[in-house]
Amino acid sequence: MPTGLTLWIVFFTLWLYALQRATHRAFTVERDHMPGIPFEPGPISAATLVFHLGLTTVLLVVILSSVYQDAQMLWFGLPGFLAPVIQGVVLMMEHSSQAGARTTRRISPHWITEQWPFALLGLSVGVAGAAWWALTGSQFPLLLVGFSAFFLTTFRLFFTYQNEISVSPTTFEYVRSFPRLRTFTHRRPRTKALGMRILRRRRGVYDLRIIESGQREIELTACFSSREHLDLQLEDYFVRTEQKAPL
Repeated sequence: MPTGLTLWIVFFTLWLYALQRATHRAFTVERDHMPGIPFEPGPISAATLVFHLGLTTVLLVVILSSVYQDAQMLWFGLPGFLAPVIQGVVLMMEHSSQAGARTTRRISPHWITEQWPFALLGLSVGVAGAAWWALTGSQFPLLLVGFSAFFLTTFRLFFTYQNEISVSPTTFEYVRSFPRLRTFTHRRPRTKALGMRILRRRRGVYDLRIIESGQREIELTACFSSREHLDLQLEDYFVRTEQKAPL
C-alpha cells in the first residue's frame, strides 16, 4: 500500500472521529443553553442522513482519486455529490413556499455559534489539500479544497433550513434537526405576554432572547436582515396590543 494512501486513510479515519465528536459537542452545548425546554422527538431527518453519507462518500473518493491521480474514480463520488445538492434544493423550495404566510416570522440560528467545530473540519480538509498540492505540484489535491468549500456551503444551508423558530400570532415553534439524526420540536400556544429582546452583534447577526410569562427563556444568536428585525418588532407590537397587522 502506498505511503501516501496510508497517511490519507489515517487522516480520513481521524476526520470521521472528529465529525462524531463535533456532533456530540454541538448537542451538549445545545442542552446547556436550553435546559428544561421540552422538545418532542419527531421523524428521522433525511437531510442529516444525506449530508453525512453523501459527503463522507465524496471525501473518500476524492482522497483515492488524488492518491492514484485517476480522474475516472471521481464518477464513484457523483451520487454522493448530487444527493446533498438535490436535498438542498428541496429544502430551499419548501422554505420559500412556506414563506408566503405573512403572519409567520421565521428565525434561523446563526450556525457558527454552536457549530464552529464543523467549520474547522471543513477547513482542515482544504488546508491539507493545499499543502499536498504545494509539496507535490499535482493538481489532484486541489479537489480537496473544492470539497472543503462544498462541505461548508452544504452544512450552512442544511443548518439554516433545518433549524428555526417560527412565530405566528397564535403559535410559537422551535425546530432543531440538523445535524441531529432526528427532528425535535418545541411547540406551544403564543400569548400576548411573549416578547423578544434583540441585540445587534454585527451586520446581520443578532442575539435574541424570547421571554414569555410562565415559560423558560430561549436565547440564541440568529441571522436576519434589518427588514426582518423590523417585522419581528411590529409583529410583537400588534399581538400585544390586539391590533391587526397591515397587509
